[in-house]
Amino acid sequence: MKILFVENDPLTRRSYTRLLRSRDHDVVEVETLEQARAQLASGSFDLAVLDLELAEGNTTLGLAREIADRDIPVLFHTGTFRVELLNEASKIGLVIHKGPGSVERLLEELGSER
Repeated sequence: MKILFVENDPLTRRSYTRLLRSRDHDVVEVETLEQARAQLASGSFDLAVLDLELAEGNTTLGLAREIADRDIPVLFHTGTFRVELLNEASKIGLVIHKGPGSVERLLEELGSER
């Protein structure tokens, strides 16, 4: 499965990318909205895993809508508890909170996407 992984935290991005690659997923990791859009323009993906809130108050909601319009499933992996953002995100894709059990949940959802 080819996955676009958008996460601004380098440690989280590297850790999840390493884990997903160890499960034989082809992962393209990016840090910013601009990088994500460039990757979308140049390739095709089976799934997008997005951090809901990026640096400087940016959210990935607009990007998620663009991705969903291409019929690519969206999975948000987030630490936010901002209700309005979570409500909007849940209209677009599945939301998984970072924390205990989130890695297992992410892998479980990826298994169901195959």
